[in-house]
Amino acid sequence: MEILKLMGMYREAYYGLQLLNKASKTEKKLQVTANETGGDYEYYTRKAWVIENILLERQGFFPEKITARVLQYMEEQIQKSKKKTMKISKVQRQHRREA
Repeated sequence: MEILKLMGMYREAYYGLQLLNKASKTEKKLQVTANETGGDYEYYTRKAWVIENILLERQGFFPEKITARVLQYMEEQIQKSKKKTMKISKVQRQHRREA
């Protein structure tokens, strides 16, 4: 969950970077900063894609927009799943062997 929150922060920084890029065409130091920030944004965006693909694979969907409410819901689902113990009945094991 923390990674998804971090991704949101980097995405916001990237949008600020676009504005910085427009202003930096005349200032060399600003261009260096913009290049570094752009590299960070690309790195974390790729990490976000990996996370999104994992969530998509496990949940069957990925929300269009990640909000605090979505993150809270996901956190609750994770906590619920941690509380459940895995039970495999003897009948199911025997049935699988026969199949």
